[in-house]
Amino acid sequence: MTNNHKNTSVTKTSIFGVLVGFSFIAVSLFFYQSGKNINLNPQLNNALTLLTIAGVFVGVRKYREDHLNGIISYGKALGACVYLIAVASLVYGVYIYFIYTYKPELKENYIEMMQPIWTAVYSGALLESVQNIAETAINAGVIAFSEIVKNIITGFLFSLFLAGILKRKEEAKKIDV
Repeated sequence: MTNNHKNTSVTKTSIFGVLVGFSFIAVSLFFYQSGKNINLNPQLNNALTLLTIAGVFVGVRKYREDHLNGIISYGKALGACVYLIAVASLVYGVYIYFIYTYKPELKENYIEMMQPIWTAVYSGALLESVQNIAETAINAGVIAFSEIVKNIITGFLFSLFLAGILKRKEEAKKIDV
């Protein structure tokens, strides 16, 4: 594969990752605009997981067919899957950063939703310490970073399976006798 061809395939895979990231944003905005919570929302997480699976499958399949003549190893498929998800997660992370920066009530809602978890795990002075640390340490950057990491880990786990489906070996040549 020539260097120019490699750069073109990376660019096109990156563009597909950006499109998947924008689909994450569109779903999140739909939830936000309809008055649904975007903090720790299982419905939103399920929608993002579905978009992750579909986006990775279509994106890596297109990469395999358009740039690799229909042949891809498991390792290369896994790498393409993870790369695509990383790009999509970064795009979504930037959106999360900006929405939490310009809508501070979302941060307060996030902390409020974490309270039952902290209460179940901690008690007494330790609970107070965790709550105080959360008030000062949790900001738009921390929330965005946690979303990026969560999406990459989720995407990686699904990619382990999807890469197996997407791999394709070169077929053996038939010999006429």
